[in-house]
Amino acid sequence: MGAVPSAAAERFAKGIPEQLDWRMLMKLVFQPSHQAVLLYTSEELMPGEMPRKQVLKLESHGADEALPLNGGLGTVGLVSQKGNKMQPNQDCGFYFHFLDGDGSKIWCACVLDGHGPLGHEMSSLAMQWLPLLILREPSLASEPGKLIPADPQTLFLAIQASFRKIGDLMQKASDTGWGPRGYSGATCTLAFCARGLLHCANVGDSRMVLGTFAEDQVDCRVLTRDHKPEDPEERLRIEAHGGIVARQRVYLDEWPYVGLNMSRSLGDAKLHAVGVSDVPDVSTVFLAQSVGDAQRQFLVVASDGVWDFTSTKEVADLVGATLHGEDPQSAAELLVTRAQAGWQAESEELDDITAIIVSIGPESDVLRQLSPHGPIMSRVGAAPLWPSAQLSDAELGREDAVHALTVRPPEHLKPGQVFETSAGGLRFLVRLPSSWAGEPVTAYYQVDSRGAWPAFDPSLEKMPFCTVSCCFSSGVVMGALILATLFCVLPYVLFPAVGLVLLSIIPIVVFGCFAYFLFQNSVRILQMVISFFEAIAWFIPLVGVILIIYFPVGWDDWLPACDETTNATDAVQWDCLGKKAIQAYLMTSFLEELLKFLCVRRLLWQPFVCDAWALCCYGGCAGLGFAAVENAIYVGTGGLVTALLRAGTAVPNHLMYGLMHGAFLSQLRFAQQPRCTYLLTPFLPMLLHGSHNFSIAVLQFLDPWAGLSLMVLVAMVAMLTLRWAIQGIDSPVVNVHELIEMKVVEAPYCCLCCQGTCGWALAFPPSAPLSSQPGGQLVPLGEPVRVRGVGAGTFEAETSEVSAMASAEMGGKVYFESVVGPCTQNARIGVRSAMSEGTPGGDELSWAWGREGLWHKGELIQARTSWGGSPEPLTIGCLVDMDDGFLHFRDPNWAFAPVPLPAGPKTAVWSFAGKLGVRLAGRFAEEPPTGYGALKAAACSGQVVGILLSDNQEE
Repeated sequence: MGAVPSAAAERFAKGIPEQLDWRMLMKLVFQPSHQAVLLYTSEELMPGEMPRKQVLKLESHGADEALPLNGGLGTVGLVSQKGNKMQPNQDCGFYFHFLDGDGSKIWCACVLDGHGPLGHEMSSLAMQWLPLLILREPSLASEPGKLIPADPQTLFLAIQASFRKIGDLMQKASDTGWGPRGYSGATCTLAFCARGLLHCANVGDSRMVLGTFAEDQVDCRVLTRDHKPEDPEERLRIEAHGGIVARQRVYLDEWPYVGLNMSRSLGDAKLHAVGVSDVPDVSTVFLAQSVGDAQRQFLVVASDGVWDFTSTKEVADLVGATLHGEDPQSAAELLVTRAQAGWQAESEELDDITAIIVSIGPESDVLRQLSPHGPIMSRVGAAPLWPSAQLSDAELGREDAVHALTVRPPEHLKPGQVFETSAGGLRFLVRLPSSWAGEPVTAYYQVDSRGAWPAFDPSLEKMPFCTVSCCFSSGVVMGALILATLFCVLPYVLFPAVGLVLLSIIPIVVFGCFAYFLFQNSVRILQMVISFFEAIAWFIPLVGVILIIYFPVGWDDWLPACDETTNATDAVQWDCLGKKAIQAYLMTSFLEELLKFLCVRRLLWQPFVCDAWALCCYGGCAGLGFAAVENAIYVGTGGLVTALLRAGTAVPNHLMYGLMHGAFLSQLRFAQQPRCTYLLTPFLPMLLHGSHNFSIAVLQFLDPWAGLSLMVLVAMVAMLTLRWAIQGIDSPVVNVHELIEMKVVEAPYCCLCCQGTCGWALAFPPSAPLSSQPGGQLVPLGEPVRVRGVGAGTFEAETSEVSAMASAEMGGKVYFESVVGPCTQNARIGVRSAMSEGTPGGDELSWAWGREGLWHKGELIQARTSWGGSPEPLTIGCLVDMDDGFLHFRDPNWAFAPVPLPAGPKTAVWSFAGKLGVRLAGRFAEEPPTGYGALKAAACSGQVVGILLSDNQEE
């Protein structure tokens, strides 16, 4: 088969990567008898508005030159389209297939997505070396006459070894050359199919999906896991190495504060120093046993440009529908076009988009064998858990379903306290009930593209538009303002300058104390002060813009002498009024409210903003900052009347406008159905602020009473608008002091205009805390166990170490199912008496199924001899007849005899590590015998409102 030239091998050993000629790869690895075909994306672009990379084809038994691929290859489609970024297309991909020595068809598909200044070079480098590293991996040369040995475990380990080598190579390539190369890298998602087994390797956030035609629909399974910094496992590793996880990115704690929106990649030498990894997830799945009309399959490997605005189900349905009448190339082109349309509908940017679609035919389903060396297991549990449509993982994570999360909180917590947990790749804050006494708790949530949301909160009622407490609070603060103002009049009589200073400051202090009193649980005084002075800092460029408009632009010349209009004609007064209106709306209100909006918008995703009320308060403080500067300007030149007028109108108005910005913006983060958009948020405060300034012009140039009336009307409208905005906030109050003390979120630092960029270690918080109630459908018996489910039927339990969970007491005839998948270790599924403790099947009061057989009294009483270590998910049914007193496990691969059950209360119990699926009700994989019902129990010990306890979401 040839050997790598010594010069190239020597350069490779020294870590000096070079571009590898594809023709060299074909000559080094393949013989003409292999009938190898290679497709790869070149740097040549096809013409078009959004140009696509030219796909070239090489054959081991044909011409030496690579020829353009026209019309596809019949079983595979490959498209790589450039986005609208300034850099070249940073995506690339390749596909090859060949016939091995035993006649088996072997194929491989890979997509790489570059990022950073030189991402196109890094992805191209990895694409050119990875096929050679895999195919010439020394461990594969174990069977004469075969490039790929029949033992799948050998291939599995070879793929892991090849990724270690490509990771080292890319690190050396990224760590040499000029600066930007250290911040450049690539993702890599690879599928390698041999003898009916599909090996999947993934680094980064590209994705691989396996679709199966099932009658008139398409079932899909996601075979890879997106490596994102916010994933708890990834985040712990990054922070342990000194990296910063914030805003769903990984940051360096040094200049230039580069952010990477994935936790694993090839290259990126600078970021690998702070915990970004190049270790892939490698897993293996079986393809369909028979490939007929009902079991034909296809594979989609695509960069994140496909998945950002197109769901997995949409991709599978689109590709499946296209493959019914057209070839994979047409399906790939249509998929890229659909993904491009999704980007154009949601964003001004357009990412590079690359997709490979492989139609999997009968040739992939030969020699379906298990490894003689043991089971092939996923390294990190990336393989799907559910085996079929009857137990579909699409039910978990569905946006239209209410999810239950049951956990056992740490014992040191107190009732009403908030703690953090995670499940299914999501972070949650859960608030313990006030009556908590150490038992497990269940919280309910819904999910969408932004994360998890509380499904319901019995303590959170819809806020009335007007309440007595609201009116009372307003009256109290206005009374306090009047008293404080009166106390300032005496100093004004004695020392006018001192009195004016006090009249400028006292209203700011009164309203600032009022804001803190209202929102004290949600805010930090330090951040209130920061927002206040930040607004003052923004006033400096604002004054500069106004001076430019007044003098160089000629506004002062265009505006006649309108300051003194006592003896002016009506025409002059109306002319001045119109021009003052333009000044009121376009100059002052537009600029001021835009800067307030920026002050608040910058805080929207900060970690210490844990609820909507905090953002309202910080917005109000920004408004008071602007009011303080204006007071210093106007009160100093206007005297006592101006000071009193501003204390009663301008200062509270600035506070209300800032609160409005916070209320509207908070809906974009905390509300499930926001009432506004980014454009509407600054528009209403601008309009109200301009109307207030216009009322001053009416008072000055038209009629004092008309101006005062308009001023009061504007203030009333502002209060009603603010109340309407606050009414749209449906998130509960979060005690940020408690979260900071728990180190769930970071406290604000003394950094005014550059928070989050000055090396500040941010920790992006989960959504608002979920209210919880004692109990649950499945109760964890240890802290590591987390159970999430949909309705009362489908559940997925996960634990990092061997632990257990149990159901409620059973009665009558009960049937339930458990799914033991490739992510499940040390599984024991059984039934035990209420008096039993320890491992299921470990004493005389419990019986349990295990992969070895049936356990009782700590002994194996029925051996399961047919277990071969298959990584396929296995569905185990359990029939419990409390009336006749027997237990029967239904194993699809082995017949167990029923065992007797003594009288007394019984519970189902599961002991395991990793992930385990449980179906208590609904669509079982196998129909239970007549008379057997579902294992049902109250979801919580308290009253449950608005929860769907049926798997039929329409009930």
